[in-house]
Amino acid sequence: MPTEDTERDETSRLSFRDAISRFSLGSKSKYFSSDRIKPLPTLNEERGLTDRNPDEVKELYASRQPPFKKRNVSEVSGSSKPPNKKKKPSRPYAPPETYAHLSQLPHYLKDDLDVVFCGINPAVRSSTDGHHYAHPTNHFWKCLTLSGFTGFITAAEDYTLPEKYNLGLTNLIDRPSAEQSELSKEEMQDAAPGLITKIGTYKPVVVCFVGKIIWNHVETYLVRVSKQKGGRPRKHPFSYDLQPYRLVYSKDVSEEPTRETLFFVVPSTSARVVEYDLKAKVAMFTLLRSRLDEVKATKVDTTLMTPIYLPISLADSATHSHITTPSASA
Repeated sequence: MPTEDTERDETSRLSFRDAISRFSLGSKSKYFSSDRIKPLPTLNEERGLTDRNPDEVKELYASRQPPFKKRNVSEVSGSSKPPNKKKKPSRPYAPPETYAHLSQLPHYLKDDLDVVFCGINPAVRSSTDGHHYAHPTNHFWKCLTLSGFTGFITAAEDYTLPEKYNLGLTNLIDRPSAEQSELSKEEMQDAAPGLITKIGTYKPVVVCFVGKIIWNHVETYLVRVSKQKGGRPRKHPFSYDLQPYRLVYSKDVSEEPTRETLFFVVPSTSARVVEYDLKAKVAMFTLLRSRLDEVKATKVDTTLMTPIYLPISLADSATHSHITTPSASA
């Protein structure tokens, strides 16, 4: 004879079975009937392209301006201003002993190079590897290759530039550091006279400063020298191109041909410089190559550029003592 507890258990079991049957995936289930299951809309339907012919749809997808736009920050967050991204603070000044354990880089120079590329100072990765612009994210070697200055080349082949491509490498400051901010303003200003002396020693056609900050200090010095020579010094409006100064290697500018060195500036090729992407930097290196061809073909009028005659009396400068040639470093 069934007890009261047994009847209660049986009732619970039947109720549970009935509940499970309601969620059956069979055709008679009112929760998952086939007429209630609808396929997700296709991408074309979401974008309103179902009424267009296939060729037109393909053309729209192939174009770089599709008939829809990416949501901006205000549409997503409801804010009228994008969130402020905290910029990584620059490192403070670091005295030379901070990186005294790192080696300086050789300067790959010889007489009458087409272009000498001048960086600000070796980075830690470059100093560790022993090659200029050695960090894999740096755009320098890609810019050389893509602009047509060289064939495919890597930092490990930096010493081949003078002999193979008639290009040179040097720096404003010899000592390495993790960031440019670890150099003092006075240190960079004091290095400018020695750099000009070095340029006058090898007499390249063009010196290209890889970073505007280098040019700022060099121009300050050139303005001061021009003033000492009785000129009318003034800084000119800046653009990434040839600069309005020339080093002249003859006291008599009427001599033909007058040997000169011109100055060109490109942005820093460090990947930290986000204002200019790789494509923009390559375009500036390509412009440099065009300007070089124009200068060598005497198609650039330099008469309006401020002349800086060499040799200049540089009593307050110390020449660099780490200038090496490819043969000496090999």
